[in-house]
Amino acid sequence: MGADDYLIKPYSPLVLMAKVKRFLEKYPGTMDGMLTSAGGIVINMGSRLVSIDCNTINLTHTEFEILAYLMQNRGIVITREQLIAKIWGYDFYGDEKTMNSHRK
Repeated sequence: MGADDYLIKPYSPLVLMAKVKRFLEKYPGTMDGMLTSAGGIVINMGSRLVSIDCNTINLTHTEFEILAYLMQNRGIVITREQLIAKIWGYDFYGDEKTMNSHRK
């Protein structure tokens, strides 16, 4: 079924850390692409945490998706239609001005 290891409760934090370290050594590159950063903004894609200059900020699900998509495609012009298709899907029938409500 794909399991490499397991822990039985209660477990020692030291044992957990040793197992995580061994997993990361066994599968190098597993964490690649998990962090995206630009201009003081850091996004952890795995935990969905965003920080600006080391201060964690709270974003809604949609705000996070928009920011993550833009940062993953920085340097590329993204149209409103492309954002709507990516975030809401191609079958979105709402108003294209919905993007305006997600501006800060």
